[in-house]
Amino acid sequence: MQGKLDFSDKLQFIKDIYYKKNNQSLLGSKLTTIENNLNLRLPKSLKEFYLTFGEDVELLKCMYDITLPQELSMDKNIIIIAKEEQNVCRYGINVITEKILYIDDNSNEA
Repeated sequence: MQGKLDFSDKLQFIKDIYYKKNNQSLLGSKLTTIENNLNLRLPKSLKEFYLTFGEDVELLKCMYDITLPQELSMDKNIIIIAKEEQNVCRYGINVITEKILYIDDNSNEA
């Protein structure tokens, strides 16, 4: 591979190397329904992720639980996309800036 890879290329590269299971990816219409239910447009990178990897729970639920498309939720302007196994931190994408954010839960501090 030469040159700079865009997000789609990186996802495909990861899928080609590590993901051997036959996976039925989400149809665009299903993502459109989810966008309509949340009343927003999913960030391009998140949409590409789901189109590449689909809803495979085996793949998405590991040390970090990646949110299944139908379980996406909003917290202010942030779509929650993953949470750490012990629920101490979450990851989200700001729907305005499309930046990925780390959200720390300080409620567990002594």
